[in-house]
Amino acid sequence: MSNVDSRSRYDASSEGSLLTHRQVSTDSLARQIAAGQVYAVIDPCGCDAILKKVIELPRAQCICLFDHDKFAADFEDYWAVAPYLVNVNAGILSWIIDTIWQEPWGVLLLTESRRDSLLGHLRNILLVKGPDDEPLYFRFYDPRVLEDFLATCHARELAELFGRTSGFGIKTGVRGVFNVASPKNGSGAYRR
Repeated sequence: MSNVDSRSRYDASSEGSLLTHRQVSTDSLARQIAAGQVYAVIDPCGCDAILKKVIELPRAQCICLFDHDKFAADFEDYWAVAPYLVNVNAGILSWIIDTIWQEPWGVLLLTESRRDSLLGHLRNILLVKGPDDEPLYFRFYDPRVLEDFLATCHARELAELFGRTSGFGIKTGVRGVFNVASPKNGSGAYRR
């Protein structure tokens, strides 16, 4: 991958960095996709193509991160702007690259966890407390938010964020290439 632009907001060579960063092409994700270890959190807010895909996909492949129990009364107001966890297969990855790559569509997640465990973890980090203990939505799935957040995280914050994932994949300026951030030495990530 020597022809890939390796610049990013991160200094992956920094000795003090708590993360490793590597650029991963779609071809190199094939094995993990076949093993069911790649997911995406997609964000339909402001992107009709994503909303259309959310409607098309079967529930077994696309699950809303907003917990229906907490949002039951208002779900009709939120479903079109809620983030969704999607099992990534070759078709979904091609759709991401061919249809929504230029949008801030979301992030990839690399994990060996079962989907239900991953879903529970993601729902737990979706709501955070603000400065006055007010509940706020944390848009960790927005690549513009995640890049800046990762650059400022401490070890405990990374452990909470990564939880059941071994890497977050953020699109780069090169179509089909992701910058995958992972905790160094596996710290912060655990598998179930």
